[in-house]
Amino acid sequence: MILNSLLCCTYILIGSFSSLVTFIGITEYTSYLATMVGLIYLRYTQPDLNRPYKPPIWTPVLFIIICSVMVLRGMIFALAQTGILVVYVFLVSLYYKYSWKGRRRVRI
Repeated sequence: MILNSLLCCTYILIGSFSSLVTFIGITEYTSYLATMVGLIYLRYTQPDLNRPYKPPIWTPVLFIIICSVMVLRGMIFALAQTGILVVYVFLVSLYYKYSWKGRRRVRI
């Protein structure tokens, strides 16, 4: 959260609000894409989970296609924001790798 706040403040201080909007858009659609991929993964690896709502398979697949186009378009036209996002994801993954290293895994 601190890194995200620093990035937002940096973009605001630079005066490039469109860069901030582009960065947030790429980040949000990447998160949505990962969520839908996880939904499809869980649907096929754990089909017996209790789900209050189970959408037809074409809905998340269509959403994945649309999110992929949005993320790729952002990556092509905004290389600086994409580079920052890649560094951000790398730092967050390192944080989770080393902060969860000594913890015991809980099975549900």
